[in-house]
Amino acid sequence: MNANIRNRIAVTFGAVGILAAVVAMTTAPAFGVSAATSNPVISARKNGPIALNNSNKILVAITVPAGKWFITGKMWADSAPSTPTTNTVVGCSIFQGGTFLDNSAFNTPKVGGAGGTSAGVNIVNAVISLSSKATITFRCDDFGSKAVAHTVVLSAIG
Repeated sequence: MNANIRNRIAVTFGAVGILAAVVAMTTAPAFGVSAATSNPVISARKNGPIALNNSNKILVAITVPAGKWFITGKMWADSAPSTPTTNTVVGCSIFQGGTFLDNSAFNTPKVGGAGGTSAGVNIVNAVISLSSKATITFRCDDFGSKAVAHTVVLSAIG
């Protein structure tokens, strides 16, 4: 078999393989749920600046129906340059109602020490299975470092 024929066969099988993969991805959603009953992507976003004020503040919330969900959230924050703290410290958590799901934190030294500024990102994730709808909240606290949150996103992927 000459090289041209082998190349044409490889291209044909490659194209068929790609087509099969695309069809499989569009008809077999996450968690093995049939396409007819798959859950949507639910997402909420809030743009800052949002002063955290040492409060474990709910920054964004979503309500998701019964089903299996991958929950993910992201937020970045920075500190005001004029604050006397030497670090920016922010912790964030996600909750299903009053049930803790996940948390993350950063503790970043300010450039120039007290009076400088610094920033960081918090990312949280959880997989949940709900028998009825539930509210998921994304909360953050700055632990006295006078941080301000920006671009908060919380999503549920079924």
